[in-house]
Amino acid sequence: MNHIDNYKINKMLMNALYQKKDFPGALQEALKILKNNSSDIETISFIGNVFKELNDIPSAFYYFKFAAELDKSHEMKYENLYSLLIEIDLDKYFSSLHKYFNISEGFELLLSNKAYLGNHNLTNLVIKTAKYLLKTNLFIEIKSKLVDDKSIINANDLDQLTDLKLLNLCIDECVVCNIHFEKFLKILRKSILFNRQKVKNKVEILKLTTNLAINSYLNEYIWSVTIDEKKEIEKLKGNLDNSFKLDCAIDDLEYICLGMYLKLSNFNFYNSIKFNNITEKFKTITITNNFEEKKLKSSIKTISNLNNQTTKKVKSQYERFPYPQWIYTDTNLQITDIVNFIKSFNLNYNNKIFDKSKIHNILIAGCGTGKEIVDRARMVSNVNITAIDISKSSLAYALRKCNEYQINNAELYQCDILNIDKLNKNFDMILCNGVLHHMKEPIKGLEKLYNSLNKNGLMKISLYSKIGRSSISNFQEQAKKNYVLNNIENLRIFRDKIIDDYSKLNNFIYWSDFYKTSEFKDLICHEMEHQFTICKIDKMLSKLGLKFCGFVNVANVVDKFIDHYQSSDFIYDLNKWDEFENKFKNSFAYMYQFWIEKV
Repeated sequence: MNHIDNYKINKMLMNALYQKKDFPGALQEALKILKNNSSDIETISFIGNVFKELNDIPSAFYYFKFAAELDKSHEMKYENLYSLLIEIDLDKYFSSLHKYFNISEGFELLLSNKAYLGNHNLTNLVIKTAKYLLKTNLFIEIKSKLVDDKSIINANDLDQLTDLKLLNLCIDECVVCNIHFEKFLKILRKSILFNRQKVKNKVEILKLTTNLAINSYLNEYIWSVTIDEKKEIEKLKGNLDNSFKLDCAIDDLEYICLGMYLKLSNFNFYNSIKFNNITEKFKTITITNNFEEKKLKSSIKTISNLNNQTTKKVKSQYERFPYPQWIYTDTNLQITDIVNFIKSFNLNYNNKIFDKSKIHNILIAGCGTGKEIVDRARMVSNVNITAIDISKSSLAYALRKCNEYQINNAELYQCDILNIDKLNKNFDMILCNGVLHHMKEPIKGLEKLYNSLNKNGLMKISLYSKIGRSSISNFQEQAKKNYVLNNIENLRIFRDKIIDDYSKLNNFIYWSDFYKTSEFKDLICHEMEHQFTICKIDKMLSKLGLKFCGFVNVANVVDKFIDHYQSSDFIYDLNKWDEFENKFKNSFAYMYQFWIEKV
């Protein structure tokens, strides 16, 4: 029997034993394969999964990391390692992992390849990384020296922090959605500001400060600023202005320190800054991209007037705070055709118009900053996309990202849903996520979309749940009563009030919306917001003759529904769903997301 035959037999045996839950036997067969081929990534990953099943987390970590380091194709590179690190109980395994391995290397490996992870997974991983860092000896030691919120980290401890590669990776192009880590980063920012003369010529300090400045820009300067920081910032601005007026060289750390608090593009002296290889990324993200978007605005065609008063108010909000600001989309999307894309949602829908061999027109109504444009254009092979929004700032951001990802089958227009007929197009599919509930009369918007949808076309709608958002409503009422939330400073003050009353936060601090200015404003004090119930949705669909085709399985809500009723027979029954939501009130905490058909 030759080597190839042995390999196949061992593979069959190890998989069969694994299915029978004979994990020691499966491990034995896998190790036989590995003995003859030490770089068999599939087998290495398999061994990692066996150890995971045996609850040997350190060994599982070793093999998953080994597979990730070997795989250069990026096809299966991080999936297992990512899942392990996300699921791992740090309180339980922190010491045992460090006894055998440096677990930080796993986080470093993943965060060094952020683009592969995609926005959602990256957010989750960064949160877990932050929790890990807060448990390390260095962080605990530094925190123990901070007597109160007015304390700062000394220059020597700042030097030690710069040695942490993982800290830089965690904050580089990432907004960390963890309130405890945010508090630490605010102290770190302040410490660098006040110690900048002591550390000014240190390259590693400049790298860390640059990443903090990028982080501040990406969270849209949502962190509060103390009085003494404000005074120091004014002093710093004065120094930079003088250097500019006297035509003196502007120190790298000085302008990057200011970039941690304010947009540099707002100051005359930014044109005099000579960015270096460390700060060039800061320039690209905070200045170059911004100016590119301003240029792109002029190329975006306005299809209709925007005279509706509610439209004007909402437009004003999104012109100032384009939503959402995003960097990465998934690189490992499974490309499919529109027929299989629809099948993946398990809808109550008998396809009458979609064909794999045809190009279908999709409308994204309220595309915002374009993540859905990029995702759909890259994922679904046989579509042409028309995307509309009322905010040119959002559309310019979207167009820049479309250019970045080389999307060539999408057209973007400034257009109100109420004037969608001006497009002179009909669509086989319409995607309208989180938009209708920001219109004065959502049903009128839905009717306009209905009129633009071909017969038997599909529409995906996302709407706020009154029950799901009940925990948010309290904060919204507080905001309306006590604050004028039309500027960043007031948003910061109100947000700090929420943070200070930690006992009332509940799950609020786990929402990514809490950590960026545009998203926080969208969440707490939108210019126009409606909330729905399933009964209200049912009536609205009935009025227009739209058929409910099924909810999207966000946060496994459909799976939970089936488990509750011990059957899938009711998944298209809105009465049952109403009953379910009233029993499990957080089922649609994010939004209702569902598909409907024009019959």
